[in-house]
Amino acid sequence: MLNNIPDFKNEIVQSSTYVITEPVINTENELYDVASKAISNSKIDNVIWICYNKAPGDVVAHLLDCGATAEIVNKIHFIDILSNMLGLEQKRENTLYCSSPTEYNFILRSIDQLKKEEGTNLVVLDNMNALQSYDMIERIIRFIRNLNNLVLNYHDSILYLGISGGCSHEVEVSINATMDHVYYLQGNGHTPQPKSWEVLKSTSWNDVITLNAPLLFGLLIVTMTLCIFMLIILFFVLL
Repeated sequence: MLNNIPDFKNEIVQSSTYVITEPVINTENELYDVASKAISNSKIDNVIWICYNKAPGDVVAHLLDCGATAEIVNKIHFIDILSNMLGLEQKRENTLYCSSPTEYNFILRSIDQLKKEEGTNLVVLDNMNALQSYDMIERIIRFIRNLNNLVLNYHDSILYLGISGGCSHEVEVSINATMDHVYYLQGNGHTPQPKSWEVLKSTSWNDVITLNAPLLFGLLIVTMTLCIFMLIILFFVLL
């Protein structure tokens, strides 16, 4: 386990790799930057992206913002977990649509279907926090182990993206134990300001719950606490 991550644009670790960053506003940009470099590696011939965090169109937009070229992005095949659940259109090319976020057998079969026999495949799962919000940790750990075994049996690589602080220490240790390598991004030591009000307005509930928007998550917790406090005071006043 190391703190300094490798240069994914020039180096691909043929193993299961988990990259974790700190929970700050727009922190997912750091994770997509890592993913952009990984898929831009000249040794990668095929990319299979499991969408737990963003739908394929949003993933493409993020990767292009992080410097990935259209040519590189076009080699991605998506396994879309979100579109069916959110009622989005399901007609995108190079995409397989999963009906449920816990339909793990479908995900494993899809990877087997989408991988290329010739060349190197890279599987990307974004993000681990969203995955944890849909199921019990025991089933998630079993799925991750099966996923790692499937990918590594083909001598390919898998990259997980995640945000620290989204689970208990015990759960974090259990997940880390399934990985060959775990890397922590150093972060910049402070919480950046949001780019604009439009960024905050475009934040989804999924971003809040999975800690992609920690400021809004904190405001939500504070608001709920104040509401409970006011209800208690009102209860005693009416007695």
